[in-house]
Amino acid sequence: MLAAGLDKNSQTTLRMLCEWADLIIITEESQKYKVHAEFDPKIKLFDVGPDTYPRPFNDELLAKVKEFLEDNKELLKNA
Repeated sequence: MLAAGLDKNSQTTLRMLCEWADLIIITEESQKYKVHAEFDPKIKLFDVGPDTYPRPFNDELLAKVKEFLEDNKELLKNA
């Protein structure tokens, strides 16, 4: 698993990462437009709500991510 900022990476880097990825997880529906449409089949939305989580770590967000990973074990294992 690799985290990649949609606003912090160049389009060239994002394309390379999307080609490489088996699965692309976005956390807000609005992020989908930042990923080229050809990669739509790889996208899975995990809506954690608006980005209001203070940095660097947030217990509430960590709990949501753990729940997502637990609920999607099979999907992620095959990715």
